Amino acid sequence: MSSTLTTAIAPTFDWSTSATDIVLTFASGASPVNVAIPTGSYRVLLGSSSVDFLQVVQAAINTALSGALRSEVFTVSLGADGRVTLESTGVFSVSALSAAMKLLGFTAAPSSALSATAQRAPKYLATFVERQSSAVVPRTAARFQVTAGGESQGWRSGVVVGHCEAMRLGFIPSDPTYAAGLGAAQTPASPDLAYAGSLGSHDGVWSVADVLFSAGGKVVAYADGNLQTLRTSTTARYHLGALSAQDVSAPRFELVDESWPAWQRLTRTFTRSATAPSGTRA
Repeated sequence: MSSTLTTAIAPTFDWSTSATDIVLTFASGASPVNVAIPTGSYRVLLGSSSVDFLQVVQAAINTALSGALRSEVFTVSLGADGRVTLESTGVFSVSALSAAMKLLGFTAAPSSALSATAQRAPKYLATFVERQSSAVVPRTAARFQVTAGGESQGWRSGVVVGHCEAMRLGFIPSDPTYAAGLGAAQTPASPDLAYAGSLGSHDGVWSVADVLFSAGGKVVAYADGNLQTLRTSTTARYHLGALSAQDVSAPRFELVDESWPAWQRLTRTFTRSATAPSGTRA
């Protein structure tokens, strides 16, 4: 049985537009309608209206429909189980399983539907059901070394460059097979073995390892226990910051119970850009 998704990590990713990012078809009237998603840097859910990929896709679809003189209106949303739903005021189909549809979590193109929910969670979003946080401490740039005489010498900046928080995220299914068997909606720790050598660049079920791999050098958004509120709110807030180099290159996973490898936990360090959450979906 699935638990409530409460926490999420969403790294920024780059998107390059195509005239046929999504191709919608209809039984009558102007059809097909080609949807182009603008080139840009986006995050899944945890971004402003111009950064949240879900809102950007929704706007691109509705702009294309209006340009084709069609009356349908689409909404693109993230469900409580972490899967994306496309909903229309009129019956629609999608002609092909494009890169955009795969990013949203679809493994089959919707056909003759008013509402279509993706078969998987979207890429570039890791969701969790348990978190344990440490105190948030200021971080400054510093460098010290001990001399041969036993003296500590060095320098420390008086400027706070970030606020570090160590966090343990628990009850992460070990891989997609365990996740499916356990009925767990949260993101698995690792992808299927076939994709272990292509982290962040494959079309299989994305894992926490994929999301962390994609977070290097990127602004990362973090929903601190309020993911369900953020799904539908434009005023609820999330944190912005970055993950440590170790979290990106060598994630610290461990088994919850050594006698049963189904569940793992992740310890990671998140450096906030501000002490309080600052981002909204407005």
